Amino acid sequence: MHVDMGGPHVVPQAFDDRRPLRDELDLVDDNRAPQVASRLAAAATTAEERNALLGALRGVAEKSHLVGATLTSLAYGVANDGFDDASAWLATAKLDDAERESFLNGLGQHAMGDDTGKWLDWMGEQLPPYQQASRIGQFFFF
Repeated sequence: MHVDMGGPHVVPQAFDDRRPLRDELDLVDDNRAPQVASRLAAAATTAEERNALLGALRGVAEKSHLVGATLTSLAYGVANDGFDDASAWLATAKLDDAERESFLNGLGQHAMGDDTGKWLDWMGEQLPPYQQASRIGQFFFF
């Protein structure tokens, strides 16, 4: 399937088991990866959809650049779910270090508010000590 960046919806079959995303996604221009990632992330609104999307993208080596861009875009929706739901999803997503970094790159201002302290605690638990100060600083000075 060709992802039409001008259409009103993203990938109607993205989560259809009969048409796995890994077999259907065909990017014409890799420079459009951030746009595609943003639209895919917007379409994945539940934990199950987010995990299915990540699984499909992880399974295609030539599309691996989309995993990071998609996680950066997913951070907005995940943060809007609130910390408790977001952290529950993150526990099931099993992000590797690079994927976690991509997610945190998108989190920034979206996690500010009532859950800021919880996100800071989560970063303290998830990040190695040498990354904590710089990442937490970026959290406030995005």
